[in-house]
Amino acid sequence: MEEIYAIARESFLGGHDAFQVHAFPFRMSSDNMARHGNYAAYPFWRTMKEAYDYFELTRQLPAIAVCNRHYLVNVALRSGDPGALDPEAACPVFFRPKPVPFRAPPGETAAQIVVPGLKMRSLASAEAANVRAGLTPADAPEPHATWGLGLVPPQ
Repeated sequence: MEEIYAIARESFLGGHDAFQVHAFPFRMSSDNMARHGNYAAYPFWRTMKEAYDYFELTRQLPAIAVCNRHYLVNVALRSGDPGALDPEAACPVFFRPKPVPFRAPPGETAAQIVVPGLKMRSLASAEAANVRAGLTPADAPEPHATWGLGLVPPQ
């Protein structure tokens, strides 16, 4: 979350009034998809994987549309804008344009984005607290002791 807040801060300071976040439940490799194949959300994740694979190939944000209460990833309509579809209505005839793989311009290499600014927590400190998503092991101290904020529950 801190990284998302840092990206938001930099985006707003740079003059933008909005930014997009595309978050996935895990790295959607074929191995990971197979590992999570029995999960109830797996059918939805197959659709998410289309967007994940598109980004991995093209380094472009996928276009997402909704019709018939389902997401469509990178589709084009013979007439009209996919973003204007009625989410409840039946899907019209569409096609999927072939994606163009990303190729770095000659002399350039892929860069990792490093967001400047102070980070309040590191992975090591999170692991040291042994707290994940609000769950604590039976022998962990009271949750307020692991918050690191000096907060004490009401008496």
